[in-house]
Amino acid sequence: MSFETDLQIQQFHAYCINTHIPLYSPSCWDVEQFQQTIRVNKVECGGPPKGWGQHEDCVLIFEELEEARSLLQRIEEVLHDVDRIPDEVLKGIYLIDTSTSMLSCIKFVKEKLLQLIYEQLKFKNRLNFISFNSNVNAWHNHLQSTTECNLKTRTLVQNKLNTVQQELDTLIHRADDEAESVVKLQTQVTRLTSELTQTKTKYEKEFNEKTEEFDELKRRLNNRINELTESYELERGRVISLERTKNQLANQCQEIQSQLDNLFAECTEHVQTIKSLESQKTELESVLEETQTEESNLRTKCGLLQRDLIQIRAVKSELEERLTVLEKENKQNT
Repeated sequence: MSFETDLQIQQFHAYCINTHIPLYSPSCWDVEQFQQTIRVNKVECGGPPKGWGQHEDCVLIFEELEEARSLLQRIEEVLHDVDRIPDEVLKGIYLIDTSTSMLSCIKFVKEKLLQLIYEQLKFKNRLNFISFNSNVNAWHNHLQSTTECNLKTRTLVQNKLNTVQQELDTLIHRADDEAESVVKLQTQVTRLTSELTQTKTKYEKEFNEKTEEFDELKRRLNNRINELTESYELERGRVISLERTKNQLANQCQEIQSQLDNLFAECTEHVQTIKSLESQKTELESVLEETQTEESNLRTKCGLLQRDLIQIRAVKSELEERLTVLEKENKQNT
């Protein structure tokens, strides 16, 4: 199945162009191993061959060991009763043109393959290369003799190839269905691409708007950052000035604290002095009370003496008047 699938989708893992097989000459077959060695200058791996789709007569060597083994296993299941079958009949090594233009000629290729196998079995020879363009040319000079048992397997091989052809037709039908699916998917891809383009345009517009808004916000933020930086520098200068003032005030506080300590010591001394003065004051107050008592007594005595003095002055006045009268009388009498 893998071989036919690769043939359908035109995928090759390894191939060799005929120009890379210089000076090819027939060599004797190894009858024991059924092998023949061919030396080539270059083997291309992966992708379609050079000139693909341009040269109808390009000669290719397609070798896919993994798929050949699977095909060999399927054929061996049919030919398990055959004791010895040439390996090269089952290896799937062909030299064919599988360009796009040959897609409609798959049935023709199959018939020619059957014809060549029949000729090989009939003449007890083996083909190591098969070349196709518009005709089939077999290299009969590279044939090898085989045993009589291969003649009995031709019909089985032909039936097996018919089965493979049916599988190939099924695969072609599936390929057509898949081609329709691909067309539908391409339509969906086109629609999705259009929607994606519209969505991309929409979101690019929104992105541009958001970018402009972001740039505006970024500009405002930068301006705000510059303003805050200037404010920070001013505040930092003020903080430095306040730190200096703080240090000065701290020094002044230390000086004032030392002065307060001195004043506290002086205050303690003054308190002691005040206490002594208060004791002296108490004593003086007691003395003052005594003095005030004596003063009041003296004032009382003074009032009495002043009253006596007034009386004495009154008596003196009377006596002076009487003296004056007496002097006048005395003068008159004299």
